[in-house]
Amino acid sequence: MTPYLLVSGDFVTTGGMDRANYAIASYLARRGHTVHLVAHRADAFLAARPEVRVHNVPKPAGSYFLGGPFLDHWGRYWARRISRAGGRVVVNAGNCAGKDVSWVHYVHSAYEPRVAGPWHRRVRRELMHRVFVRNERRYLRRARFVIANSRRTRDDLVAQLNLSPDRVAVVYYGSDPERFRPSTPDE
Repeated sequence: MTPYLLVSGDFVTTGGMDRANYAIASYLARRGHTVHLVAHRADAFLAARPEVRVHNVPKPAGSYFLGGPFLDHWGRYWARRISRAGGRVVVNAGNCAGKDVSWVHYVHSAYEPRVAGPWHRRVRRELMHRVFVRNERRYLRRARFVIANSRRTRDDLVAQLNLSPDRVAVVYYGSDPERFRPSTPDE
């Protein structure tokens, strides 16, 4: 079986991209693949699976921004190892400079932050935005293939980062029909 490395901040069931990260890791593990996760946090049930290896990285002061360089460093370290073993690597585009597949949930280059409050908060947010945009541009140019979570995200990648449309595919988030179902009349 092909080993996989997935690099992202969180692999948990709370929703959004974290839930999508969890779903792909869980799917690959259920299919019998060894799945390495480089992350700040992984769901305990997922981490307990025999096919899953979690490589936790620090998130200083609870900050994804400060934890980003750790995800990138350890993601690239494990990517080299997994690639040499014939594995596949899927990274969350803003977190790691991957050369295989990059999964994009949000295009920082397409949006300007609007932050209210004191000057230091606005300056901090602007600095973070610049770093995210820089990383996004550097990291996505290296990826062999890019997956976008929506048509809008794909269009932003092509327009904002000049990615070739043939390198970007759309895979929409799914939903769990057992958990997210229409309400009954009584509910």
